[in-house]
Amino acid sequence: MSAILNELKKYFSTTVIRRGKNYLTNELVVFKKIAPEFIHATVSGTKDYEVILMFYDDKSFDFKCTCTESKNKNTFCKHVWGVLLQADSEQLLLKELSLIHISEPTRPY
Repeated sequence: MSAILNELKKYFSTTVIRRGKNYLTNELVVFKKIAPEFIHATVSGTKDYEVILMFYDDKSFDFKCTCTESKNKNTFCKHVWGVLLQADSEQLLLKELSLIHISEPTRPY
């Protein structure tokens, strides 16, 4: 696990971390589009969930997930953790985020 992901880990519960890791282990995360400003992925669970990680010029990030946990409670969900794990395993986070600038996403929507 990269230093960046280790730093982000504090925003996720231990249950979410454990469940999100299952998505990586079982190869249930599929990247649909990878660009400098975002990563769009589908996570297959009870149904397919769409996750978008958005990267900003100040090296912060935000996310969207179509699951009810994320939408209703405005929290970090297992699908986002699964996508972060997959992105980390492919060294995509090293290109997009700087550990110095990581802060909790603002979730304006």
